[in-house]
Amino acid sequence: MSISNEAGWRKYRRKYVRSCMKHAVKDNPALLDDLFHALMIEDDGVVNIQCIGMDCVDSTLKDAYDNVNELPEWVQLKVAVLMACQDGHTIDTIGRRVDDSTFWVYGGEE
Repeated sequence: MSISNEAGWRKYRRKYVRSCMKHAVKDNPALLDDLFHALMIEDDGVVNIQCIGMDCVDSTLKDAYDNVNELPEWVQLKVAVLMACQDGHTIDTIGRRVDDSTFWVYGGEE
């Protein structure tokens, strides 16, 4: 895959996840009261994070990490649990697995 195609694929995935989040919030406005992070793990292992919610200003997470091992431990634990689930599965207080490389992690630093 060429670099331009990779950039296009990443842009498409980010747009897709944002669209999913907009629909989820539209269907359940209570989500706006909670803090959650959308994680997208790229093919090269880079983890992109987008914070959603009222408390995002106070979030200590960076926008991107070089790999999952660099994430804070509380995020690593939640992602590990979600990786064991099937696509579309939600666990209260943990998060939701959208697909094999996209996760919504609920809550802030614990």
